Formats: sequence, C-alpha cells, structure tokens
Amino acid sequence: MFIDAAVAASEQAEGLSMMGAANAYSLLREGMLVTAMGEVPPLTVEQFAAAMQLSGSL
Repeated sequence: MFIDAAVAASEQAEGLSMMGAANAYSLLREGMLVTAMGEVPPLTVEQFAAAMQLSGSL
C-alpha cells in the first residue's frame, strides 16, 4: 500500500496497472492517492485499495 497527497488532476492515474506479474490499482480517497500493489490477481489489489480508510494526520 502506498498513500500520497493527490496531485493535479492531469497527473493522476486512477485504475489498474499491470507490470509483469505485479498488479497495481490506484484511486483517490479523501484527497489522497491510494495505491495497492502486489503479485496477486487484479481484483485483489482493487479490493485492497477500495477498503483503505484513512484516519488521523499523515
């Protein structure tokens, strides 16, 4: 899991990315860009990213 401050809309890449055996899924959550990545099926990284809940300050 990676969490980063959201950047300009033109630079954001939401959705699924595939890099060899690794899959990554990114989405905007509460003004932050959340990315889940791993050598797991695409649906798994999507579900991990969607389940992330941010609390407190980063």
